[in-house]
Amino acid sequence: MSLGRPARVFLSYSHRDMDFLEDLRRNLATLKRGGLIEAPWWDGDVESGGKWKTAISENLEKADLILLLLSPNFADSDFCMDFEVPRSLELADKGRIVVPIILTPNVTLKELGLGELQALPKQLKPVTEFPDPEKAYEEVVQGLRKALLERGYGAAAAKQQAAGPIQAAPPDLDFLPHLCDRTKQILPLKEKLRNFIKDQPLRPVVVIVHGDSEECHSRFVDRLGRVELSPFSLPAGRSRDTRSSICLTCRMLTRFCTS
Repeated sequence: MSLGRPARVFLSYSHRDMDFLEDLRRNLATLKRGGLIEAPWWDGDVESGGKWKTAISENLEKADLILLLLSPNFADSDFCMDFEVPRSLELADKGRIVVPIILTPNVTLKELGLGELQALPKQLKPVTEFPDPEKAYEEVVQGLRKALLERGYGAAAAKQQAAGPIQAAPPDLDFLPHLCDRTKQILPLKEKLRNFIKDQPLRPVVVIVHGDSEECHSRFVDRLGRVELSPFSLPAGRSRDTRSSICLTCRMLTRFCTS
């Protein structure tokens, strides 16, 4: 899981598909502007005189999102098929996002060893078979955006993580007076409940008073005011049938729970 930073992107492609590469890079600009990804890396970023194989290997290893631009040209590339694809699959097993992008017909994911990966555009329709290629790239970008957000990349995820977990609302004890008009017994009871849960606001509270199911509310509250509050447990040697003797009104108190 990321920490809300932009994803590092690696583009694997055949040099004979440069036009497709440029179209994809242009469409990925919206994800970059939105803070979901860094500028996608491709071998055109290798400096003059640089060791291109070393640069490719290093950037592939660092990538969070690997895009494989599939075409017959890609399948015909020894470097793509013998190095970049096998290593991408290994990185996918380690949690990286690896997405095949189907550019043209006559490529089959299974035959390329990519059958377990979810490809784009949707329904495995090649980019070249869209009447408007921009619609194809729109599907690609939408699919990538969804995958990135699910993994927690981007500024939106950073804000959510910084905000922390949602705190439980304070307990509402106002329901107690509705049991019966026993103010003297209710006030100490409410204080007991507050003291019991103030240090563990997410812990459910269940109050149990043993007695006949027909015991009236007044006697119930009077007894409840003297009971020691503790997590639910049965006394030693008592069977779970004991719960059947709990006053029906006591079940109302099981709502008194902040989780």
